[in-house]
Amino acid sequence: MQNSMNERIVLMVLRQGRAISTYPTVVNAARMWKKAGWHVDILTQAEPDVPDVFRRYTPFWQGNFFVQMVQLIRQVLATAPQVIIAYEPIDAELCAVLPVFYTARYIYHNIELRYPGQRFYAIHHSLEKQYYCKCETVICQDSLRMSELNKLLGSPNLNSHEYLVPNTYMRESIPDEQRYWHKRFGLSENKKILLYTGAIEHKKLPDDVISRLLEVMPEDWSLALWGWSVQGYAESIVKKHAESIVKHRLLLSLETLPEQQYLEAVASAEAGLIWYGTTLKEDSNECNIGLSSGKFWRFITLGKPVLALDKPGMGNFIREKKLGVVVERLQQLDADIFRELRSLKLEQDFFFSFSYAAIPADGIT
Repeated sequence: MQNSMNERIVLMVLRQGRAISTYPTVVNAARMWKKAGWHVDILTQAEPDVPDVFRRYTPFWQGNFFVQMVQLIRQVLATAPQVIIAYEPIDAELCAVLPVFYTARYIYHNIELRYPGQRFYAIHHSLEKQYYCKCETVICQDSLRMSELNKLLGSPNLNSHEYLVPNTYMRESIPDEQRYWHKRFGLSENKKILLYTGAIEHKKLPDDVISRLLEVMPEDWSLALWGWSVQGYAESIVKKHAESIVKHRLLLSLETLPEQQYLEAVASAEAGLIWYGTTLKEDSNECNIGLSSGKFWRFITLGKPVLALDKPGMGNFIREKKLGVVVERLQQLDADIFRELRSLKLEQDFFFSFSYAAIPADGIT
């Protein structure tokens, strides 16, 4: 299908992912382009759970890197998009060959930093850098991550533009119903929830953190872990903390919810837990998470304070804006933290102001 002369098409490439709604910056960008009169297509493996945003979802073919590169090339030639956006390093690799033979406005909206150490890093790095150097626009979430990206890939081409766009959700209405966890587990109305969302894995949320929180948490609080289990970690939590689960001190859910119920589940929490591991290497994406955490912004945009392990960029931001409590080590977790979380009241004008407004979709030159 060839592009008609008056059609303006953006092609987004996001190979990884569980659900599109878990990538707020992707959804927000699509909405902005659509509002500006563009058709937005996406080539992805993520679950298509926001059908109102994209004109066309195309699932990646099953197969290796080269099979998927062929699919990408075929789609580009068939639909003739004027703008192509890659989001993760693997997406940049897939797009690396396109500028050689296809003229378009290329954007690298980086949402994942890749550091040395993985298998075949030199090849992956070379392809990612090839695409990066051809882009007219490079986007990151904050100055820390942009600096890290420049260190890893070098300076972008002289004609490129750099933008900082927090990985935040656009303005959302706070759900009226805020008792998801209470109804799901039959909890009393006065029970407060500290909610962790995302990958339930040992390197991000070690068991000593779970044990410490269960030890110091006031009786009227519960810790809820909600997401997907990595390498059977959730099962090991059930075995070790069976008594806390029976008493509803610890709640565990691996259920996938549609977007509206997802909002209700987050809004039902008193506070969010943002914990990106205590033993991660310094040269890792998680240790340089900055303002790129989607779960952090989902809590903030729904007016929920956070309890967070200090990380460069994020820790100071939380402290300065009074968005939660930041600790530097496990031993700082105590009962006083929960009283402090309850005392914090986030201002709607603040967290609603961080919408995707840094880049007018029709104004990139």
